[in-house]
Amino acid sequence: MTEQNKPADAAKDKKLIPVKLTRDVWDEEGNRLPKGGEIDLPLDFAKQLIEEGKAKRNDPLPGDSK
Repeated sequence: MTEQNKPADAAKDKKLIPVKLTRDVWDEEGNRLPKGGEIDLPLDFAKQLIEEGKAKRNDPLPGDSK
C-alpha cells in the first residue's frame, strides 16, 4: 500500500452505515449490541454483519428523512 492510499482507507473505515440488528452481536470492544437495535456502525463491520445475516441496512428511502 502506498502512502497516498492510507488517508482514503482511513476515511473509508470511519464511514458509518445505519443498520438494524436482527441478532445480538458483540462489537470489537466486547460490548453487547442487542437484537432490534438501530445503530450506525463502521462500514467494514456493518458489511460483515449484513453478510452473516445478523443485520440489515436501515437507510431512509430517497426523499425520506430519518
